[in-house]
Amino acid sequence: MTKGQQSTRDEMAASLKATMSAVMGSEALKEEPPARSKTDRDKRNRTPARGPDGKPQLAPAVLTGEGVREAAISRQWTLSIIAVLIVVVGSIWWLRQDNAREAAIS
Repeated sequence: MTKGQQSTRDEMAASLKATMSAVMGSEALKEEPPARSKTDRDKRNRTPARGPDGKPQLAPAVLTGEGVREAAISRQWTLSIIAVLIVVVGSIWWLRQDNAREAAIS
């Protein structure tokens, strides 16, 4: 990841946090949900924490870089397909060309 991408990611995270703070109130973001047992059943059945206004409390956005990774994979596939097509078309064109010996025989 380049420094430009990292700085953009940091700016987006700060912007999202500021927006969430403004919408939900700064106290809602600082509060931790009540501690629960660590069993899988409790984790699945846990209801989202509620803010002072009774609305579900949102967690800050997590920027994982998944979109950047998917774009790179998509670009690699596209370039690979184009390269294969160029090789196939070039091979067909080369094979269809008559060389001088075959032209003389014809």
